[in-house]
Amino acid sequence: MNNPKIKIAVIGLGRLGSFHAQNIVNRVDSLELVAVCAAENQLQWAQDNLNVNAVYTDYKK
Repeated sequence: MNNPKIKIAVIGLGRLGSFHAQNIVNRVDSLELVAVCAAENQLQWAQDNLNVNAVYTDYKK
């Protein structure tokens, strides 16, 4: 049975947020990280290390 992945967004990439985001990307096959919301200076890290292109500084977007 091929179950679709659950799409996840992470708000906040501080110490714990980045840890959770990395676990989603690298360890949980049933999840897909599709977006992050964080401070401007953390967004490039997210694109480079988490392979996520939907990056925001405003969680409402």
